[in-house]
Amino acid sequence: MTERLLPEARSRFGCLFMKHHGVMVLGPIIAEAWDDLYDLERAAEVQTLALSTGRQVIPVDPAIAEATARQMRAGDPESARLPLSAIRRILDREEPAYRD
Repeated sequence: MTERLLPEARSRFGCLFMKHHGVMVLGPIIAEAWDDLYDLERAAEVQTLALSTGRQVIPVDPAIAEATARQMRAGDPESARLPLSAIRRILDREEPAYRD
């Protein structure tokens, strides 16, 4: 079953939610997978906060969501590299032993 799901998750979604195991985020490079994981975590945070209000959550129009997703994906490779590069510079300066 995993043999079928993994390629589909990678090509269509970039992430796979595994019951009782967590999430696996996939990408062509580590920076993109890391960036997607950050976005996924942030989206889960926002949804949890919205649901915690007890008020009705009104979904965004699908056309707006799709347009936003396309805009976000347009610059993915470069925009994903920048935050990871910044984190690595901080680690290089503050904890250089991480490279060992």
